[in-house]
Amino acid sequence: MPNTTIHIDFELTGSDIDFFRERLKSAQKKFGSSGEDKIINGAEALIKRIESGKFPDFIAPRLARLREMLAMLKDRDWRLEGEDRQHVLNALSYFADPKDLVPDSIPGIGLLDDAIMIDLSVIELAPELGGYAEFCANRDELQRGMPDAEPLSVARDILQNRMRRQRRRSVRLGDWG
Repeated sequence: MPNTTIHIDFELTGSDIDFFRERLKSAQKKFGSSGEDKIINGAEALIKRIESGKFPDFIAPRLARLREMLAMLKDRDWRLEGEDRQHVLNALSYFADPKDLVPDSIPGIGLLDDAIMIDLSVIELAPELGGYAEFCANRDELQRGMPDAEPLSVARDILQNRMRRQRRRSVRLGDWG
């Protein structure tokens, strides 16, 4: 039975999501608006800790999404600033908080809370992640000399403005900060 796969499906209700939202707000309060380096370093440390050991397969695609969120903050061409930047930092603050709901060291399930928070953050940051992905694709086209690619500053302005409009219009899980 070594190649057997079990699919576990569960549903988070509104009160479940509220529970995770409260944990996130608690982490946000710890770091405030001055904890940017701690948040980024904490999320990067989580990735390194996970990658340095054996981790469940369900976490791999989520680590990729966590890396995307960090890349948005660190990309000098994307220049995410102000409220937009703080929105992403707020979503990442949970991963820098040493008080984990489920200790990561518990084999098999220790990363379950992190996986849930990554998934919730991806939902909350959908406009940002989508805009950033398009920006990176445009930058790749520019580097390949594609004639229809926008200059970086133009693409950034268009995509960040669209990202803000989408965020304002979207029906969200709630205010994550």
